Amino acid sequence: MTAPARLSLSVVLINETRDSIQVKLAGDDGAGVFLPISQIDIAPERQGRMLLVTLPRWLAESKGLISKPDPNQGVLF
Repeated sequence: MTAPARLSLSVVLINETRDSIQVKLAGDDGAGVFLPISQIDIAPERQGRMLLVTLPRWLAESKGLISKPDPNQGVLF
């Protein structure tokens, strides 16, 4: 079983420009990461500064929003 190529994450919006958004995961104390608008989809519904962003798995991994799977870990199902 392979991981999906795209995934959706709930994030907190920090800043927004014409070309990118700066976001962080809820509860993260870091400065956040920049995501290029051209690579993501933002759901039109917002709750305050909370956004639902759909992005390629590789981008989420490279920005540290999700961890890369361990190649030595077996399949659970």
